[in-house]
Amino acid sequence: MMKPLTAIVLAMFIFGAPVAAQSLMLDCTGSMANPEKVEAGVVTAIANATPIVITFDVSLFSASPLSAPAHTVAVNRQGGRSRIEYVNKGREAQLRDDIKGRLEALLATGRPEPASITNLAAALLRAAEMHPALVVTDGKDETGKLPVRLQSGLNVFVILCPAKGDNPAREIETFEARKRVVVRMLPEAAVFGCYQTQRAVQAWASRANSSR
Repeated sequence: MMKPLTAIVLAMFIFGAPVAAQSLMLDCTGSMANPEKVEAGVVTAIANATPIVITFDVSLFSASPLSAPAHTVAVNRQGGRSRIEYVNKGREAQLRDDIKGRLEALLATGRPEPASITNLAAALLRAAEMHPALVVTDGKDETGKLPVRLQSGLNVFVILCPAKGDNPAREIETFEARKRVVVRMLPEAAVFGCYQTQRAVQAWASRANSSR
């Protein structure tokens, strides 16, 4: 039987809707600590990534990760590469500014209501279907029903950031415990700490561009 998201993606191709080759999923469930700071770091890292990711889908997920709308962020390269290097640098800077501006606008207007229950497994399943995917989350799950394995998780990059109420004295233990949960469901996923945001985004951007 075809999985739900696989069917959705296939239908989008059939009916001509644009499908980005990569996706970004941001946890908006309300349980993440300092979400504005985390999101600002992710936005800056994506805008500064090399190579530039010019087209990707963004899902701001909350109560229902599988049905969260996908917003396509796409910027256009202006002309071919010039022989004049400062022209190329100017165009690149404009692309990066456009990406940052569009992400900031989306975060300012498209945020869903906080979730009453966090469903990590659903978010990771969607990420595995829409790879290469970058997932930014606190890694908490409140369903009490975590599957042992969803998919391989290859080409899924997960950034685990602290949740509200986490004990700072147990930061390492909390991170390792949540990382084990992610890897149990997606054994080949690459999991990063929040302090490794730039590294995680760079890995995702490199994979995203190589998959075109």
